[in-house]
Amino acid sequence: MEGEAPPDEVRRLARLIASVLDDGLCVFVHCVAGRDRSPMFAARVLIERGWEPKDAIEHVRAARVGSLGEASSGASATSRITYASWLLSESSAS
Repeated sequence: MEGEAPPDEVRRLARLIASVLDDGLCVFVHCVAGRDRSPMFAARVLIERGWEPKDAIEHVRAARVGSLGEASSGASATSRITYASWLLSESSAS
């Protein structure tokens, strides 16, 4: 997925990846820098697997320091904060 991630597509793919993980398989997710889209997507997969959004964000931030608005600076800081805000509004029932 290149550029902005459409929310419905992120949810659909997160459900698919959660299913793959539930089957015991591994998944590798990446984007160019690994600070915007990849962490957002990883957190959304955790939410899909039943995590609370806040816990998913904290878990991803601990694994990838500087992601999802944490200790961010520069032009992409806004997108990280926006992704984190969107994730906080999500639930596994979405």
